[in-house]
Amino acid sequence: MGGWRFTAGLAALGLSLCACDGKPAGGPGGSGPRKEVETASNPGGPDGGRPVRENPAPLVDPTGSVQVYKGMKHEIGCENNLRNIGQSLMVYAAARGEYPPAGEMFKALIESNTLTTVEIYAVPKAKVTRDQVISGLGVGVYRTTRDSLNDATAADKPIAWDPEPWQDGRHVLFFDGTVSLMSEKAFGEAWGRHEVRK
Repeated sequence: MGGWRFTAGLAALGLSLCACDGKPAGGPGGSGPRKEVETASNPGGPDGGRPVRENPAPLVDPTGSVQVYKGMKHEIGCENNLRNIGQSLMVYAAARGEYPPAGEMFKALIESNTLTTVEIYAVPKAKVTRDQVISGLGVGVYRTTRDSLNDATAADKPIAWDPEPWQDGRHVLFFDGTVSLMSEKAFGEAWGRHEVRK
């Protein structure tokens, strides 16, 4: 009886590890999150051959793994885009000895060839053009500070953020290069505390 409990415990641990691997299970054919289970309790045919496979048991996350996966994919993509913008801003400043003109961060980064891939300046899967990014008017284009930036700019000043709230918050790039998902209230307070040109 103790061996059965140990085996069941290992099976439970195996399922738990599969659910946390960051991507949905399943084959390349899109067969969905399924796994076939072999049981030691069924020794096989009359000759004691290979164990017989039971019906496939679905690996289902009760929280809705597909939704969680899509949300995480969006969040990671958004954070990566904003981090790339922050790194490019520092490269631009180091190469030129100054930051982009007030309100023209994306225009300066694109025209200087520091970061020319326009998709980086927009939330994941947004369809944007170079002109929309430069003008900052695209629906999915990140919004940026309109203030002048310099070495005295506060590290916690928001400099780029989601154009629309996402899950009741916004991904925000701060002047020190960090990215965070902030509630609307916290973002509004941070923006109001630091933004001069409102």
